[in-house]
Amino acid sequence: MNMNVFTWSYRPCYYFIHPWKWIKELFSNMRAAWMRAIKGYCYMDVWNWDGWFCSVVPPMLRDMADKGMAYPGGEPFDTPEKWHDWLYEMAHKIERLNYDDWMEDLNEYSEDYIKTFEDDVYEEEHPNGPFLTTTYNSSLSKEEIRKKYYERCAEIHKTRQQALEEVFLELARHFDCLWD
Repeated sequence: MNMNVFTWSYRPCYYFIHPWKWIKELFSNMRAAWMRAIKGYCYMDVWNWDGWFCSVVPPMLRDMADKGMAYPGGEPFDTPEKWHDWLYEMAHKIERLNYDDWMEDLNEYSEDYIKTFEDDVYEEEHPNGPFLTTTYNSSLSKEEIRKKYYERCAEIHKTRQQALEEVFLELARHFDCLWD
């Protein structure tokens, strides 16, 4: 996610060949920076709220742990060290909630699933003109892999949903302590 105005989507040499892309991206980044300065968020943050949350909140929690001047002082955070450790733990847990990481890292059928699409599409010229006829090759083993992939995705989604609920419940429990 592009949280920094000075980060670019492509390598610098790409913009030499496509200067209009650079100008368009520059103005888009400037608009996002302006919106963040005025409202605290921009349209890109709204479109990807879950990604925004998982990329912005953990650095905030770590910054509070490292540079904060106070701690709650009551149970369970009766020492600054406990407060510091909890903030870092929450930052780590929130970063782990990123949806793409869960699906790519935990689904053992991901590679096989992607390979099932490599040989699936065949395009042939139509005998009556310049049209292309698209056909799909589907074998039983590919269907089995896809079925297992989607079943595993459902299991991962359920596990991730439980992790989300646990993290947000813990964050809500100590929400009023998040100040400095």
